[in-house]
Amino acid sequence: GEATFLAKLLDAPVGVIVDDPAEATFFVVPFLSSTWCFLGAPKCWVRCGGQRPLNVLRPLLRYYNASTAHRHLFLGSDSTGDLPTDLQMQPTMLSYGPNPCDGDDAGHVIMPAPVTDELPLLGPREFLSKDLFAFAADGIGGRPFRLEAIGELERWQQRFPHLFVVARRATQEQGRAGPDAFRRSSAEWAHEMRRAVFCPVLPGDNTFRMRLFHAVLAGCVPVVILFPGGSWYRNHGPSVERSLPFTVRHHGRQFVNWRGLAVELPHYPEEESFGAWAKRLVPSLLQLEASELQE
Repeated sequence: GEATFLAKLLDAPVGVIVDDPAEATFFVVPFLSSTWCFLGAPKCWVRCGGQRPLNVLRPLLRYYNASTAHRHLFLGSDSTGDLPTDLQMQPTMLSYGPNPCDGDDAGHVIMPAPVTDELPLLGPREFLSKDLFAFAADGIGGRPFRLEAIGELERWQQRFPHLFVVARRATQEQGRAGPDAFRRSSAEWAHEMRRAVFCPVLPGDNTFRMRLFHAVLAGCVPVVILFPGGSWYRNHGPSVERSLPFTVRHHGRQFVNWRGLAVELPHYPEEESFGAWAKRLVPSLLQLEASELQE
C-alpha cells in the first residue's frame, strides 16, 4: 500500500510535487515504515510497535519542527496498532486505519489495502446471472465470531448445496480445514464470490478486512455484524467512518457510503450470544426485499 501510494505520487501530474518547500502544502516522508518493519522481523505478526524509527529519521527531515509536524505525511501499509509507536503519534499518517482522532480533517489518512487477487470483471447484466445465495470462505483459527457463523452456514450448505458455497480456508490449524480450502485457487474463489448475492464479512484481526474489498469489487453484497457503537469490528469498537477509507465528508456528502454498500445485521452482546446471531443470519437475509438491495 505505502509503495503503491508513493509510486502514484511520483507519477502525479506536473505541479503536484514542488521544488520550493515554501509552496508545499504537505511534506511526504518517503520512508516505507511497514516494509521496514517486515524486513526487521519477517516471521512475526506484530513486528515493531515498540520500535522508534523517528529517532533516525528526524535529522533527515529538514523542514520538520513543532509548527510543521502536522504537514508531514508518514507512510504505513498496516493497521494503526501495528505501526511503530512514534509514527502512530504523528499528526498525519497514511495507514489502513482506524483513525484515532475525532473530526473529518484530523488524524490518519486511511487508504484501502491493495487488492492483487484476480477478480472477474463486472458485466452489465451481472446481477441477473447470480445463481448462489451466499459465499463464505474463511480461516477460523482462534478468531472470534467466525466459528459460529461458518458452522451455521455449513449447515445451510448441507441442505442447499446448489445455493451456498462455504469453506474453511487454510490456516495454522490446517487439519480442520475442508478439502476445498486447499484445492481452489484465489481466482476460483473470486468466481464463486461473483456468482453469489451475499458475502458475509466477519471480523478479523484488524478493523478492515480484505474480504470486504473483495466482495465490493466482485459485486457481492457484504453482510456485516453491526455492534453497539457503530463498529463492524468489535463491541463499541471504532466506527465504520473511522475504520474505512474515503469517508471524509465534503459539503455534507461522503465519498463512499460504506453502510449503504452492506447489509448490517445488529448484534447486542448483552442480549444474545453470537451463536444466536449466527442462527438468524440466513433467515434475516431471506426476509430482505429486492428493492432494499437495489437501494
